[in-house]
Amino acid sequence: MINCALCGASDSQVVQLRDIFLWRSCQQQWLCAECESHFQWIGETHCSTCGRLTHQLKETLCADCCRWLENRQWQPHNYSLVTYNEGFKRWLIQLKGVGDIRVASYFSPQLQKIYQQYREAIWVPIPSSSHNLQTRGFNQTTVILAEAKIPYQELLIYPTETQKQALRTRQERLSRANPFEWNPNIVHQHIEEPIVLFDDVYTTGMTIYQAEQVLKQHQINVVQSITLAR
Repeated sequence: MINCALCGASDSQVVQLRDIFLWRSCQQQWLCAECESHFQWIGETHCSTCGRLTHQLKETLCADCCRWLENRQWQPHNYSLVTYNEGFKRWLIQLKGVGDIRVASYFSPQLQKIYQQYREAIWVPIPSSSHNLQTRGFNQTTVILAEAKIPYQELLIYPTETQKQALRTRQERLSRANPFEWNPNIVHQHIEEPIVLFDDVYTTGMTIYQAEQVLKQHQINVVQSITLAR
């Protein structure tokens, strides 16, 4: 008998030996069925570029992406698994706020399926700021990828932070200076492999945009971003 990491309810599910040999994800041992039901998975009706859940065909652009195209001539190529709702927020708080890395494996099966499509790409996690990394003790994006058994390279760093991203207004996020830099510990060489950026949440798109701009300065091609929630 184990307790749900989010609500504390008891759950009788156990991990069986065959699950270990077959590498079936162990995420459900930490989340009960009730908490799992609060995730809203994004299906076929989503924005064709940012992955936002819509009630239209996926070929349709959402209002955010129309603004990006109009103002910066940029279109994201993002795919998200779930919507950024209260269920996901609780999961994210448990991981980032509480520091409970047990829940980091929850999305591993879905990420592994996506990884099979981008095995030839270099996965680049969006870095945490130096302040958050020191306070939290880990970068949630690298922990999630490690739990999913997805190799990655930390090509970017986030050396400073003046204000937490979650506390910024939409306008502040869109107008902030680019906080990302090339990782000085990585000896720059010509990288021909396509790049997949990975982050936990896609909000305005600015984080992905700014990370992509730094990589483009080094003649690196970003073909896709994968985020857990949109």
